[in-house]
Amino acid sequence: MCSWSWVSLPLVETQTELNTYRLLSFHAVIFDETYPILASTLPPNGLGFKASEIGFTLSIMGPVVVATALLLFPVLSRRFSVLLISETTCISFSIIYILFSLLPNVKFYSEQTPSSFQVLMLCILMGLRFATNVVSYTSLGIIVSTFPQARK
Repeated sequence: MCSWSWVSLPLVETQTELNTYRLLSFHAVIFDETYPILASTLPPNGLGFKASEIGFTLSIMGPVVVATALLLFPVLSRRFSVLLISETTCISFSIIYILFSLLPNVKFYSEQTPSSFQVLMLCILMGLRFATNVVSYTSLGIIVSTFPQARK
């Protein structure tokens, strides 16, 4: 006989949580793999970044991730329910990805090099995306880990 506490959970609720986690992981990997392609493709379909510029945009996201995990998420979790935070991040991802797809169409750049405005907008969107990723993974992890105790 199995003594795992989650075995007694309703199958539908457990599957919903697992599928949400799978979807989050799937689109996070897809973005991480396609961002360098978008950034390195020449305008008008991409941003026309060099490898060093792509590396720079990714490297400045480290402090964003740390600040989100240590400063932003604790404040959010005290003010809002973790479930509401998780649901809000799902909506936020949709908006952020739509804005990312529009970024190559921002015409404040010369034909071959990205403008300062475009780089700024990219860094803001990257920061929002990484912060949303941290908040989403953390809130979903809390939901999954506390789900068995909530059902007892």
